[in-house]
Amino acid sequence: MKRAKSHFQEKEPVLESLFQNIRFKKIEPFVKPKSKILDLGCGYRGTFLKKSSSIITEGIGYDISVVKQEMAGNIKLFPKKLDGDLKLPPNHFDLVISLAVIEHLENPQSMINQVYKTLKKGGLFILTTPSPYAKPVLEFLAFKIHIVSEQEIRDHKAYHSEKDLVKMLNTSGFQKRNIKTKSFELGFNILVTSKK
Repeated sequence: MKRAKSHFQEKEPVLESLFQNIRFKKIEPFVKPKSKILDLGCGYRGTFLKKSSSIITEGIGYDISVVKQEMAGNIKLFPKKLDGDLKLPPNHFDLVISLAVIEHLENPQSMINQVYKTLKKGGLFILTTPSPYAKPVLEFLAFKIHIVSEQEIRDHKAYHSEKDLVKMLNTSGFQKRNIKTKSFELGFNILVTSKK
């Protein structure tokens, strides 16, 4: 990612918070008490980790830039580009999430490979991403009527199909039988769950 600011670091257009909340609702059922969670692309304030802090043991968030204020004792945010070596501990996390991030990466396979290694056996990786059908719609909403973030849409490197996502996950080590894909928001977004 070439940009220097994370999502929600500054005021965002009206639909951004709505879309974020829809993504959060999709993954909340997967957050188990006393789990360790890694959020890759946590946004400037680590909003999802903060919301989950009362039930999880540990929450780690990475994004290009993060707020410097003190978090709950079990939440830590780190400024980190997601395209490089993330230096993640092996077999550590119960849940890794990456919401609306993979489309911003030059080399998404590198991140997915690292996710596989840092998950515990039986751990879960959840990602969301806009489907290829979303491209013209998002560009219209961003560039013509300005109700989604122009910065976010301009930074998209690719729109991945469900087939592409399954292939990348399988390449990293996830077994196809443990990968589930589902579309939401009228087919414009994809939710993928992958169990190690």
